[in-house]
Amino acid sequence: LGGDEFAILLESLTHPEEAALVAQKVVKALSHPIVLHGKEITVTCSVGISLFPDHGKTCDLLLSNADLAMYAAKHGGKNRALMFSEDMNLAMKDWAHFECDLALAVQRGELVVHFQPRVEMGNRHIKSVEALVRWQHPQEGLILPERFIPLAEEAGLIGCIGEWVLGEACRQIKELDRSGQQLGVSVNVSPLQLCDAGFADRVASILHEAQFPASRLEIELTEQVLIRRDPVTLASLERLKAMGVHLAIDDFGTGYSSLGYLRHFPIDTVKIDQSFIRDLVADPTAAAIVNAVVALGQQLNLRIVAEGVEGVDQERYLIDQGCLDAQGHLFCAALPVAELSEMLRRIKATKPGAGHSSKASALH
Repeated sequence: LGGDEFAILLESLTHPEEAALVAQKVVKALSHPIVLHGKEITVTCSVGISLFPDHGKTCDLLLSNADLAMYAAKHGGKNRALMFSEDMNLAMKDWAHFECDLALAVQRGELVVHFQPRVEMGNRHIKSVEALVRWQHPQEGLILPERFIPLAEEAGLIGCIGEWVLGEACRQIKELDRSGQQLGVSVNVSPLQLCDAGFADRVASILHEAQFPASRLEIELTEQVLIRRDPVTLASLERLKAMGVHLAIDDFGTGYSSLGYLRHFPIDTVKIDQSFIRDLVADPTAAAIVNAVVALGQQLNLRIVAEGVEGVDQERYLIDQGCLDAQGHLFCAALPVAELSEMLRRIKATKPGAGHSSKASALH
């Protein structure tokens, strides 16, 4: 039906489950990695199913409803198959309305940036913060990025949103310099942004406008970047690295990447995904993965950060393994910049000799 869209016609079905079974086989078959020009590529697909005569008695209606089910499968997490249902019409209309709202969110000033401290475990010294975007929707309240960032990527909005977040993060953290708190900031970047050859130039422009040192900015990437090894992306990363920007791999361990991919990229930091930290004490497998990543980081001179630390027992285990940096609710949740500034002010005021220090202090 198109460059990346195909139709399968199944005749003489005796039960609807037979169509679902075939669709699941297609998804499974396509999920096996293939080797293309010496590189391992993983393909995923989303499948929508419509049945005659239940979901339409004409070819056009059957295709339309199958297409609707396919998009519902994509929005529900991709790499799956869904059967058409009547409520999908309403759901997809709501989704389209949500997309229109998101397109106007930046113009209306509805996006906000919160900051979660990254601390040095043991003494709880605040080393930097991670910028996390939120959508203050006028009707639905505060919406977390897990809900709208995938939509932004699909709708082609991730570029303008991502650059806005980067600019706001640099500007707001720079303003904290006035109170003597010179923090670094890390910002998540979509693989789609890195595929743009002009991305590094725009980062340089944002840093210049905010008067924010490149050495205090860290760009967080996903494991998809490691897998794809796109030449344009690699060139962007090399340019950012030459500017003095630090590079981190976020949610490490959840994708399909091999540890060996790290040697092909100018990475400074690896952030261990919170799913491994959550099961660290009770699950030997999670502990083994964490131990391996920490050991690798030490050998490659990488900074290792544990995400989602919520318990003192997790903190102690990580310190024993040599992982000293962490984020998580044990230390502090993500805060608006005003609350972050107030927290830093209180910490500084209670620290002995605080009036003579320009460094960020510690959480208690």
